[in-house]
Amino acid sequence: MYYETEIESVELHFSPTNFMHLCGVDYQKGAGSFFDDCLNRHVIIDELKIKKDGTTMQKLQVLGSIEELLGKHVHLTGSGRYLYLEFDYALRTRKQILALTLKETSRKIVPQSLLDLKRKTVFPKGQKVISIYSKHLQTSELFYYLKD
Repeated sequence: MYYETEIESVELHFSPTNFMHLCGVDYQKGAGSFFDDCLNRHVIIDELKIKKDGTTMQKLQVLGSIEELLGKHVHLTGSGRYLYLEFDYALRTRKQILALTLKETSRKIVPQSLLDLKRKTVFPKGQKVISIYSKHLQTSELFYYLKD
């Protein structure tokens, strides 16, 4: 996925193993199996564990709003610190609903955490995103979700 503002562009890489962490759960069969089992609607409830740090319910409450990060009210922030979390970028909704923090690794930018901003203090505002698109991995065809 590509997110562009007037002054910056970020290429975000998702993998099936990111999904479990963004949901805030542990799955005894592993992160890859959790993603596959969710897609196939065969999650084994007994294998699912709620995290003891209290983040599971916070993440699940905003997960239903994650599609807002593909719309016209998205902002891209630079690096920051939020509670205990340090991030390199974040995608957030214009209204303080949710944010997806991003971490830059040696090779790519990946999702780090999903935050519920509704009951929190100030989060960086960032720049308005003017273009969101993905690139087909085999054909390189571009699919636009937002294009100003």
